[in-house]
Amino acid sequence: MTDNPHAAVFDRAAATYDRVGVDFFTTFGRLLVEHTGVASGERVLDIGTGRGAVLFPAAAAVGPDGHVLGLDLAPGMVQLTSAEVADRGLEHVRVVLGDAADPPLADQGFDAVLSSLVLFFLDDPAAGIRRWTRLVSPGGRLGLCTFLPDGDDERFRELVQAFVEVPDDIEPQPQPDRPTSFELVKDVTWLDGAIAAAGLVDIDAVEVRHATGFEDVEQWWRWAWSQGMRSALELIPEARHAAFKEAVAADLAANALPDGRLGFHVTVRLTSARRPD
Repeated sequence: MTDNPHAAVFDRAAATYDRVGVDFFTTFGRLLVEHTGVASGERVLDIGTGRGAVLFPAAAAVGPDGHVLGLDLAPGMVQLTSAEVADRGLEHVRVVLGDAADPPLADQGFDAVLSSLVLFFLDDPAAGIRRWTRLVSPGGRLGLCTFLPDGDDERFRELVQAFVEVPDDIEPQPQPDRPTSFELVKDVTWLDGAIAAAGLVDIDAVEVRHATGFEDVEQWWRWAWSQGMRSALELIPEARHAAFKEAVAADLAANALPDGRLGFHVTVRLTSARRPD
């Protein structure tokens, strides 16, 4: 499965993913579990489980009478998260290898299907929502955490592009004539329409603006390499890393958090919807 570029990137990041002392994925995972109302004894599927940001709060919420299954495309994520599940003695939790775009699971098997910051990686996010909905039992819920438009992600994208060296003999890539998956998923009108079209009802959403702080630019650098941003950083020649970090440090300092730490804000949307009985 590592032929998939997303799987390969996250496989390389697995050892440090969500493990560099930065409050980010774990916060959103906990909030998604709470927003979706995961309860004792329920069966939960966590799509794109990573290192367990949703998985472990869901395991605590369902308790030993419930069951949580984590699914991830990156073998390294599955291996390391499975080891942590074993270390914690969570006999009601399991992590398996599988593609978020088409989970290899029987339909209608879960009281809650959750996915945090994954949907925009799919080539066809609307098809992904339809497939995930079929995994929800009648009366169960689909819960999603997605990014909302925010100036910070665009700033960092422009910074990366400024430091990528493109050979002169490489033709510029044509711009897509339709919105990317990342742009679609951030459009709440599109997202709610795709959820409703999949047959879900009672859409309930809240927005959360989260401050992410760093001790210094070196911690930001470790964090950036530990998650999906790695795919962009790998395009920057090593000889330009020092200059790039200086530019990032200046950007983060200009947007310092109230406590003085380097940082930025990101806005996410927690969305839940119910499959009719």
